[in-house]
Amino acid sequence: MTTATLRTPRQTRGQQLTALRVVALALMWIALWGAWIPGEVVSLNQNALDLAEWSTRLEVVRFGGLRLLPDFLRLAVALGIVTLAVSFSSIRPLLLRWSLRAVAALPGLIMLPPYAGVASLVWWVDPSQYLARFGAALVLWLGIAACLIIDGLPEGFQDGLLIGLSVGALALASWAFLMLRGAFADHYPGPVGLGWGYIGFCWALLLTVALSALRWQLGRSAAA
Repeated sequence: MTTATLRTPRQTRGQQLTALRVVALALMWIALWGAWIPGEVVSLNQNALDLAEWSTRLEVVRFGGLRLLPDFLRLAVALGIVTLAVSFSSIRPLLLRWSLRAVAALPGLIMLPPYAGVASLVWWVDPSQYLARFGAALVLWLGIAACLIIDGLPEGFQDGLLIGLSVGALALASWAFLMLRGAFADHYPGPVGLGWGYIGFCWALLLTVALSALRWQLGRSAAA
């Protein structure tokens, strides 16, 4: 039995894991637009970015110790989208790869501060109000631009990078979301549940970590 024959099943399995990872992260992107905190009493059915914006109406967020949580949630979204963009490295047609990245980056436009906020940052007039929000958006855009370099890096490095990005996005999103959900629950009467958007976001990232770890291990076995 030749070496090529032995490698073929590994290559096929690696391609399957890669395809499943792209699908999982595409579902993560869809989950961003789903309801994260459904609450019938206060008509809350908001996606991740709307939740970050709406939470600033709460006094404990606007004036209290939770004021950075909306931007941490935006940062989690940015890391999730960068993870998706990196996963597109496996797509060979260059035009398709970057077209998908352009679509994936659309939430980055929503994450940017309003025009007045951007102007205040440019002229450094009261930059503290929107600096963290702009920083989260900048992570997204710079992360996608970095794919120009990441595309040429070894697959094992990409697997490790995807694991790190997924864990970072999952940890930040869970911490910020659960804290904000508690703030909403304290402010409004009635229960504030866990929406399918948040659940889908977390499960998709967990699946990405598992698939990337399996693919990394498969690559090590093939190299041995």
